[in-house]
Amino acid sequence: MKIKGIILGLIIALAINTVDAQVNPTPECLKKWGATAEDSMLSRRTYFYYQTAFENKDYEKAYNYWQLIYTKVPCARNDIYIDAPELFDTLIAREDGPVRKQLLLDSLYLSFGQRIKHFGKSGFVKGKWALSAAHHQPKAPEVAYKLFQESIDAEGNKTGYDIPSEAMYNIYLMLGYKKIEREQAIQDYLTLNDICKANIALHNDEEEDWLAVSAYIDQLAGKIMTCEQISEIFGPKLKESPDNADLKKTTLTLLKAKRCVSNPLYIQVLSELITTDPNEEGYAELANYYLINKKYGEASNYLEKAVENAEDALSKEKYYLQLAGINQCGKARQYADKVLEINPKNGKAIMIKGHAVYNCNIGSCEGYWAKAMSWVAVDYMIRAKAADPSVAEAANKAISQYRSRFPNTEEKFFQGHKDGQSITIPCNGITTTVR
Repeated sequence: MKIKGIILGLIIALAINTVDAQVNPTPECLKKWGATAEDSMLSRRTYFYYQTAFENKDYEKAYNYWQLIYTKVPCARNDIYIDAPELFDTLIAREDGPVRKQLLLDSLYLSFGQRIKHFGKSGFVKGKWALSAAHHQPKAPEVAYKLFQESIDAEGNKTGYDIPSEAMYNIYLMLGYKKIEREQAIQDYLTLNDICKANIALHNDEEEDWLAVSAYIDQLAGKIMTCEQISEIFGPKLKESPDNADLKKTTLTLLKAKRCVSNPLYIQVLSELITTDPNEEGYAELANYYLINKKYGEASNYLEKAVENAEDALSKEKYYLQLAGINQCGKARQYADKVLEINPKNGKAIMIKGHAVYNCNIGSCEGYWAKAMSWVAVDYMIRAKAADPSVAEAANKAISQYRSRFPNTEEKFFQGHKDGQSITIPCNGITTTVR
C-alpha cells in the first residue's frame, strides 16, 4: 500500500508540468524539472516527498527536500516559494542557535528573490518579503520599509489588504528610530490612505477588511502628526474638495486620534458631517466643545440633538444631567426631573434640582422666609446623599453652605417655630422642616 501511494503521488507530480511556469523562462528553466529524464523523475519524486512532509507539518524533513528542489530545480514549482514563509518562520521560531537562525533567515530572504526571478510578480512578492522582514527584524525597520515602498509603488491600488497595516506600523517605527522625517511619514500615510479608500469604494467581498485596515492606519497616523500638521495638510484638501465625505471622515478620524477636539478644523468638519449624517456621538462631541468654551446656548442645542439620537436610557440620562447642570431655574429643574424619571437615585440630579428650587424661589421671598428657603435646599441635599452615597461629600459641603443662611434661634422664636416642625413657606407654598 505504501509503494502504491508513492507511485500515485509520482503520477500526480508528473501530471503537473505547466502550472506556474513563466511565459519567458530563464535559461536554467527551459527544462525546469531537470536536464535528463532521470533527473526529472528524481526531482518530481523529491517534490512529492517535500509536499507530503509540508502538508503533514513535518517541517524539518520538508526543509531538507525544499533545499534540494531550490538548489537543483529552482523554477520547477512556485509552491515552494509560496510555502517558504510558513516553513522558515516555523524553523526560525524553533531554533535557539543564532548562527543557524540567521542562516535560515538569509535563506528565506533569498527565496523571495528567486521567486521574483523565476515567476515574476515583483511588486506582489516584495510585499510578502516586506511582511517577513517586518516580522523578523523589527529593530531594523529600514529593511522592510524599502520593500514596502517598492511593493506599494508597483502594485498601487492592487496592493493586498494585508500590506497597509504592517506598512503603516513600519512607518511608525521608522519615525521612532529617526530613519525618516515626519513629512515623509505623513506622505507615506497619505499614499496608504488613498489605496484604502480606492479599495473600499469597490464594495466587494474585501470591503470589511479594508475598512478595518483603514481605521487602523488612521489611528497610527494620528500618533505621528501634530494637530497643526493635520490642519495644514487637510485644510487645503478640504477647500479643494468640499463635498468629499471620505476626506472629511479621514480628517476627523486623525484629529480625534490626536485629541485635537478643540481644533477649529475639527469643529468645522464635524459640523458639516453632522448635517448629512446626524448621530448621537457627533452631537455629543460638538456639545462638549461648546461646553469647554463656555458657550452654553450652543451646547444645550447639541445636547438636545444628542438626546434625540440616543438609543439607550443611560446616554439620555447623561445628556439630561449635562443640560440640567448648564441651565438655570425652571430649565435646570425640568432637565433634572427628566434624569430622575430615568434614574430616581441620581444624586447629582437631586442636588441640581435642590439648588434650582432655592435659586428660583429666593427672589419671591423676603426676610425670614428667604432664609427659610435654605431649609428647602438642605432637604434636597439630604435626599441626594441618601439616594446616592457617591455624592455625600458634595452634598455635605452644600449643606454646610446653606446652614450658614438658616434663620437664627431668635428669628425662629418670634415666628413660633421649633426644630423638627413641618411648615409651609407662604411666598411659594413649599413645605419644609425647621432646623
